[in-house]
Amino acid sequence: MAGKSTVQWHLKLRMPSPWLIKGGSDRATANASALTDLLGYPYIPASTIKGQLRHQHRLLSSIHPQLKNWETFFFGESGIRHGHLYITDATLTHPLHPEQLRQYRSRIAIDRKRKVVSDQALLTEEVIIPGIELGSELMCYVPPDQTASAAAILTLCILNIRSIGSSKSIGYGHLRFRYHDDQANPSPDDSTVQVVIDNCPWTYDRFLKAVRSTAELQNP
Repeated sequence: MAGKSTVQWHLKLRMPSPWLIKGGSDRATANASALTDLLGYPYIPASTIKGQLRHQHRLLSSIHPQLKNWETFFFGESGIRHGHLYITDATLTHPLHPEQLRQYRSRIAIDRKRKVVSDQALLTEEVIIPGIELGSELMCYVPPDQTASAAAILTLCILNIRSIGSSKSIGYGHLRFRYHDDQANPSPDDSTVQVVIDNCPWTYDRFLKAVRSTAELQNP
């Protein structure tokens, strides 16, 4: 786009625990079933990723109020304006047969308000197995003088995501992001983010420099 820089974030999501994003209808064999596409493959909707990023940005801007206006820039305002951030659904990078991706887990449901076992307390949930990899792409057009700020702020939000999906309190959907070329204690269970600006990879050192530069962390 003329007069704009293109910032892209390539996400690889790997969850070392089972995870569940509930579908619109439950299967007869489970109280809750995983969201799947028309072919039966699980995925993470772009709206779920966007919600996580917005939440992390609000946490960040509560510490650094000068970043607050970036929320509108990235995510827009409901019914008023669209955000500049485009997000794709996270889909499997190495598809297996759909039935190989699911497992069933039973648990006891607790009424948290009353702190007692709920009625019909034994639940069976269809969850997605740990260890599979999903990919998602994020893209944003940014004025050239704000490119480093936009890249640094949203990357911080991504790196702070710790879980995604339902039932986080019982251990589902936990993850840990690291920067793609940060070699400090890498793990095969880690999720990664790679940043590309105008088709050039943004190194970890450049990311750290942008984060540390208070002059770059300003409102758009």
